[in-house]
Amino acid sequence: MGYTPQLSLPVPSLAGLSFKRQVSLLKRTGFSGIELFMFPYAVQRLARYQAIAKEADMRLSLHQPWSYTEGQVFLNRILDAVGFLPKDGYRLEPIVRNGNGELFVTYCDRLDEAKALGKTGSPVMIAFQTACAWKGSGESRTHRVSYQWFVEHILPTDMPIVFDTFHVLEWQKGKAGGKSLASYNTSEIAEQLLYLWRQIGAKRVVEIHWNDFIADSRKGGGNDGRACLPGEGILAKGLRLLAFELKWDGWRGAIVPELSPFSLFPYSVRKLIALRLRMEQFFA
Repeated sequence: MGYTPQLSLPVPSLAGLSFKRQVSLLKRTGFSGIELFMFPYAVQRLARYQAIAKEADMRLSLHQPWSYTEGQVFLNRILDAVGFLPKDGYRLEPIVRNGNGELFVTYCDRLDEAKALGKTGSPVMIAFQTACAWKGSGESRTHRVSYQWFVEHILPTDMPIVFDTFHVLEWQKGKAGGKSLASYNTSEIAEQLLYLWRQIGAKRVVEIHWNDFIADSRKGGGNDGRACLPGEGILAKGLRLLAFELKWDGWRGAIVPELSPFSLFPYSVRKLIALRLRMEQFFA
């Protein structure tokens, strides 16, 4: 039997709109939450964003930012030049200090910091995304820690997991971007996605980032291949299989399609309703 998923959309997917306008548009089109990336401007305005989300009865989740050296791609170079990104050496504690019980998604290479926050009483619920920061630049960049390290150091803990359908494959395969992953056929990549979901286990996962990808990252403005709607890329079969698995498992957490704004612009009620219906169709 199908179900209607709880859907959030990240702030960058509606880039250019005010937070209040984003919340209003998402609420109007049937979404139940919004994901806020905690770049310096967001940290400074968190109390206002919390109030806006609460007034609209929208779930607010928080996401770790990154510095330029943690993600050396062209767009991040521009964002760093204008002061949008945090500087190297930033810490998690100041970022989450004014949290109010929200889910805070962090990268696995921050394990020690997350443990320390947990011991002192974290104001947020910390969960590890199936991803880590990068080292190096462009398509030759590599992960700071390996997927096997995640298996050995994160999975044995009892900390929640955010399963990212794209990043988990990148990480496990040791690849960077959709172009590299496209060397695998759709059935192979679908089976691998299902294997990784089962390896982690439904009970550990509190949220899913529902991301598809294409081989040509130039289409749609993406820099890693995630420049398509869910179900239109190489992972379409994998997402359908995963949705069936979720229904079988009885999993009912939040799902976040992290789309490039180029996939949704110009923003409209019609486009967002179409996206919601597209997502709901996976679970019908």
